[in-house]
Amino acid sequence: MEQLQKQLEQFTDSLDKTTFRPLQKKTFDCSSKCCDDAKQSHETFQRCIQNCAATMQEKETVVNNELQIFQQKVQRCAQTCNDKAQSFLESDGIGGMDKAQRKAMECIDECARDYGKELKAIQRRVVG
Repeated sequence: MEQLQKQLEQFTDSLDKTTFRPLQKKTFDCSSKCCDDAKQSHETFQRCIQNCAATMQEKETVVNNELQIFQQKVQRCAQTCNDKAQSFLESDGIGGMDKAQRKAMECIDECARDYGKELKAIQRRVVG
């Protein structure tokens, strides 16, 4: 699971540097141009600012949704591992606790490896 956490940190760092920062710059540049026309109404100015921010907000929503779905998948997988370990413990009794814990951790590590591979696909979807 530690490896998955590192992969997720690398994923978000890369997304920040390659996608969000350039997009934020475009948003700021666009917003500054909204200030150029002092004759426009307050409503027009606000609409201009909102339009500039729309792309950034949409991208953030897409990324947040993807990461939420990803997190739910990982949590469901880990819960399944814990359920299997619990079943193992119930059939083997208290003496099998160490084995059940080891099996649960192995299963959770497998979840992390499997879902870690999905991060590249998520990145392609959110950047594209």
